Amino acid sequence: MIDAKSILITGGTGSFGKKFIKTVLDIYKPNKVIVYSRDELKQYEMQQEWPEGSVMRYFIGDVRDYHRLKMAMVNVDIVIHAAALKQVPAAEYNPFEAVKTNVVGGQNVIDAAMAQGVKKVIALSTDKAAAPINLYGATKLTSDKLFIAANNYRGNHEIKFSGKSVGFVEVQTMSMDASEGKVLRKWEDIEPGYQAQEITGGITAGGISGMYGSGNSNMRLRVFGNYKPFHRFGWTGYIDIGTVTSYREYASNSDLEEQNFQFGLGVDLNYRLIRTSPFSLGGILSFPFDFHSRSDDGLSGNENNEVHTVILPVFSPRVGIQSEIMVSPSLDLVIRGEYVLSSINLDNKWTYSDDDDESSSHSAHWNLDVGAEPEINYSGIVLSFGIRSVFFQ
Repeated sequence: MIDAKSILITGGTGSFGKKFIKTVLDIYKPNKVIVYSRDELKQYEMQQEWPEGSVMRYFIGDVRDYHRLKMAMVNVDIVIHAAALKQVPAAEYNPFEAVKTNVVGGQNVIDAAMAQGVKKVIALSTDKAAAPINLYGATKLTSDKLFIAANNYRGNHEIKFSGKSVGFVEVQTMSMDASEGKVLRKWEDIEPGYQAQEITGGITAGGISGMYGSGNSNMRLRVFGNYKPFHRFGWTGYIDIGTVTSYREYASNSDLEEQNFQFGLGVDLNYRLIRTSPFSLGGILSFPFDFHSRSDDGLSGNENNEVHTVILPVFSPRVGIQSEIMVSPSLDLVIRGEYVLSSINLDNKWTYSDDDDESSSHSAHWNLDVGAEPEINYSGIVLSFGIRSVFFQ
């Protein structure tokens, strides 16, 4: 698709342009990549990483300048149009400047591409172009209409402009600001049927959720962090804190129900089967380690007022499903359900203390005087609801 092709990207010194160029150079073997932008300083800075040579070219120019665009597109196969005035307050204060860049500049890209016989033109849009409530969104909506309509009058030119009329999915930006541009949930390819993925670097997500498990009626609060929160494959680290109900039988044949403290940590592996901009659904494999704590005070046969504090590690691997639903540009609702595959009680430790404050730690040797072994069984269903926020570097 891109190998041995000449590519021109307008606004190539922006956040999208830099990531796009890095991806193209890392994965493909283009014949030429042309950066077209009006900022000479940013072009100079980019040349320190990707020097001008056999592949890279740098053109100073503005999308408002049709003749310069036409010159830059000589022998170009693919044009990526990313140049825009995209700051909402600036567009409101300087409305016609936004019109000249986003609308007139877009039409100049179309006309220059047609004049030079470019094979494919892809124009970036924004979520703000959907039912726009500000001038920036209105100019991008107008630009979208121009690019889609260009397919109606291209005549015999073998050129395709991004838009649903020729079987393309519009490439849109969404979420919140990252450096100068927007964080992009970009389509994997420019063909329909593909789902979204995050291509901008330095993206993490963190959040908090409440959880309830049917096994031992455990309730907990989870703080978690996501790595690659929008990619198909990612992972999550977390810390849990909460309570768990345990039932013990003593020598007196009486049963006791207790609420005991539990602390845990673990990691999830996430594989997202469905990834669209506002919604994702996938499978999870979770590996939590929980530490269950209880004090055995004043039990039957404990005539010396001894205190036995028991720490019980439990490993309970789980499988499940998780869905992330975007509720605002930077906030997602996270819903998940898990099934506990096994509840493995690991080596038990107990701390013995007497009235003389002498204490020691031993491997657990259970008898009815100390209390029944605190077998913890997390087996069952675990449900959780939470929110997460996306963070950008």
